[in-house]
Amino acid sequence: MAAGPETHDPPTAILKAERVAQRVRDVASADRSKTPAGTDLRCADTRTGDVAVRRIPRRPHGGPDDRACREGARIRSGADGVGSRNGTTRHLVGGGLDPSCGPRSPVQAHTAPTTRPVLLVHGLGGTKSSWSLLAQALSARGLTVEAVTYTPIGTSVEQLADRLVVEVHRMLSQTATDKVHLVGHSLGGVVIAQAIAGGRLNGLVDTVVTLGSPFGGTPWANLLPFGAIVRALREDSPVLRRLACAPVPDGVRWLAVTAALDMIVPGLRSVPAHTQAETVTVGGVGHNGMLLSREVVGRIVDALPA
Repeated sequence: MAAGPETHDPPTAILKAERVAQRVRDVASADRSKTPAGTDLRCADTRTGDVAVRRIPRRPHGGPDDRACREGARIRSGADGVGSRNGTTRHLVGGGLDPSCGPRSPVQAHTAPTTRPVLLVHGLGGTKSSWSLLAQALSARGLTVEAVTYTPIGTSVEQLADRLVVEVHRMLSQTATDKVHLVGHSLGGVVIAQAIAGGRLNGLVDTVVTLGSPFGGTPWANLLPFGAIVRALREDSPVLRRLACAPVPDGVRWLAVTAALDMIVPGLRSVPAHTQAETVTVGGVGHNGMLLSREVVGRIVDALPA
């Protein structure tokens, strides 16, 4: 005998429909204030596909706007009697089932770097490699470090200062920071002082460290009668007189390191004229030896706040 069409036991089908309808009434009652009037509320079991619908009556004075895929639209087990059972989850949204509702991936916050970078300026005849020991120590601390390079032939202190200003702005733009630290050895310190005196770095410099920089001139410049750079490093030159009168901008800390055995810039010639500068004298090293002194490197690292 051929099997007839499949039928459901009437009492069982009725009970199932009543249970689904009751869930809709429960949810509509609990979430009524969050659902716009005139919206169909559908409660579906993703395992069986059973769906029941109930329309929310329109309110005389309207209601709050609905947001597509609200966090509250996902109802888990134990909340209003509708939720997860045996690994199934039901999503309740106005007008139907919204498959896009579910756990949201956390938004990753992108923050600008907070450590201020360091720009190194070598001295007459120096190169980027002159800073190897210091650059390694600063990088190990997590600071961004770059070194400016230049040739002293056919240029002047003012022109080198102009280049330094450009490098500072470029570095600030690349690192998205507000200020830089400047470290200069010998002539490099004079270049830094000239760039600051020009006023184009106001508010952009945190700390300045100069090592054996001839703010009071160097006697060796008198033995080399050629070149604008050399003339600028003579005692009482127009460049050094101008720098001696230039005040340090507000908010800039200045540390001047001198070497007890420095024969190139001896004594207090490497101390800036302005009284705001802090001075540290290191024994046992000379003019170029400061770049290889672990004591000097340690003092510089300690002087530069992250």
